[in-house]
Amino acid sequence: SPFILHIVNVMKILIGTLALLIGSSHAACPNQCSGHGTCGVDEVCTCFPGWGTGGDAGGDCSDRFCPHELAWADFPSRGGNRHKYAECANMGECDRKLGQCECFDGYEGKACARQSCPNHCSGHGTCEYMKDLQFGIVYNEYYDGSSPALSGLGAGGMKFAQDYVWDSDRARLCVCDAGWTGLSCEER
Repeated sequence: SPFILHIVNVMKILIGTLALLIGSSHAACPNQCSGHGTCGVDEVCTCFPGWGTGGDAGGDCSDRFCPHELAWADFPSRGGNRHKYAECANMGECDRKLGQCECFDGYEGKACARQSCPNHCSGHGTCEYMKDLQFGIVYNEYYDGSSPALSGLGAGGMKFAQDYVWDSDRARLCVCDAGWTGLSCEER
């Protein structure tokens, strides 16, 4: 009957239109987002957390990010802020396949966030954080009686009441065992 033929033709048109819409809505993202992101209708990858390309968000999501920490060295912002967060604290290079920092000599940790002690203190001392160090441990070494502000010096080890420096829990140095001296406690 002509009515059934008309319905069949309308169905063919609807199925063809639907197939065309489905085919054209499938986006073709670069490298199919490397399996580490989702492809949007605008053919742009939205990477999963920790993934991107060359250290930047987006791209084909083929590279891992490395941990970020306060930078040891960088340029101040226009507002005067310094020591912004940077990948591998700007003291290492990121292995993008593993997402791990390869720290430069003298730095260590997950994001190269702390200094290492030279030669591991040669086995004749301990590696200590700046915030844990004492000063003025030799009697009268610094106190000359000229100022009441200095009166606590020379009476035994003291620590600063507050951490005044940004790296007090990151910078480290060797505290040598008795009879040893030098930057890495290598001298008698």
